Amino acid sequence: MAKRIMIQCATKVNRDAIRRESIDGVEHIVISSFTLPDDIVMNGGLYPANEIASSFHTLERTLAPVEHPQDADGNFISASDPEAIHNFHAGAFNTNVSQENGRIKIEKFVNVQEALKTERGKRLLDRIDEIETNSEPRPIHTSVGVFLEPEFLGEVKTNDAGLKYDWIARNMVFDHDAILLDSVGAAQPSQGVGMGVNADGKECEVQRFEINQDVEADPIPDEDEMSHEEIRDALFDAINNPPINGDWIVRVFDSEFIFESDNQLFSAPYMLEGKVAKIVGIPLPVERDETFTPKTNSKGDAMKDMIINALKAANIETDGLDDDELFEAYNNLQANSDSDDDTGEGDVAAVVANAVAGAIAPLTEKIEGLEGKLNAQDDAELDRLAGIVANSGKYPAIDEEAAKKLGVDTLKEMAANCGESFGISLNHQAGGKDEKFSAPSDMPE
Repeated sequence: MAKRIMIQCATKVNRDAIRRESIDGVEHIVISSFTLPDDIVMNGGLYPANEIASSFHTLERTLAPVEHPQDADGNFISASDPEAIHNFHAGAFNTNVSQENGRIKIEKFVNVQEALKTERGKRLLDRIDEIETNSEPRPIHTSVGVFLEPEFLGEVKTNDAGLKYDWIARNMVFDHDAILLDSVGAAQPSQGVGMGVNADGKECEVQRFEINQDVEADPIPDEDEMSHEEIRDALFDAINNPPINGDWIVRVFDSEFIFESDNQLFSAPYMLEGKVAKIVGIPLPVERDETFTPKTNSKGDAMKDMIINALKAANIETDGLDDDELFEAYNNLQANSDSDDDTGEGDVAAVVANAVAGAIAPLTEKIEGLEGKLNAQDDAELDRLAGIVANSGKYPAIDEEAAKKLGVDTLKEMAANCGESFGISLNHQAGGKDEKFSAPSDMPE
């Protein structure tokens, strides 16, 4: 008979994934969580996507005990065991089990009336209230319990993410998904944590893991690091799978990216597994908010030149004066200009005004010339990018005139997705610090 083991795989609950519903007039608290990403490697074992896909449905309508149930001797037991129901059940069960973005999604419903009947249930309600109301709550984890048969390979293999394994999880049957209030971190991923007893009363080895939902794969070695363009390409592949069907990538950041779908911008978290990008959260609609800050050096120098010219026109020596002294002299000149009107020594204010106008005139002409050149360059760049997008075949519904209406920035992003053969500069970097993407103000709560 094949060896069977129990795996306990814990994940942290997002505080935003808790809601309340009334079912048949009874208040229920709904806790959503994710577990077991496709093809994850834990303790040298590979959990293939096809094995997870064929077994995750066994989690539907299972119990959600508070902590993994144990018998009087400290052995882990099935949640359906009478001893487990008497001592660990708190009115919670798992339902609406599905697969989303390569992970199992679980919703556990907590019947508040039933939870209030037990001490474990009361503690659970207190901790949920803490998460909902406290700025720094203690975390709540969920931990799936699954029985499986390990297939030992006799040799070490490597998955697409570069992680090594020597056994494969087969014939998985999910027993429960527990709610953990205290026990996360009691064991290291490489350790077995004792013996368990399955629903048939047979003993089996138990192993416990905690999945870091931010990074579920080992870091890629430096020599294998993906370039920015490779990450963009991988993300583009990720958004071109149902149900997302995105159009193109707008910006890429370290752990999230912005993409467009049906003329709407969305932000989504992602992770890299080898050369594959996976979306690990729900895409949320955002709005673009860009700012451009002018260079201060040229502006400051122009103002300083204007002040020096004004002071020289009034026969005031400026050599050796620092910036503060120049400003003080200029202010004194302006303050004294009114009192000199009746002295017969000339209109100092008029002299200063003429000097300022003379100092500014060359600068104004230079700015106007630069603006003309920049506008011409922008028009040429717009024509070039519109031609690339319209002729690439990547966006068959967009002709050259329609493309021009999208603007240079958008066309650059679209042209980058058309490939390198069009001569597009691939020196795209992640958005700058002054570029923000925020949720729309009218977004429903």
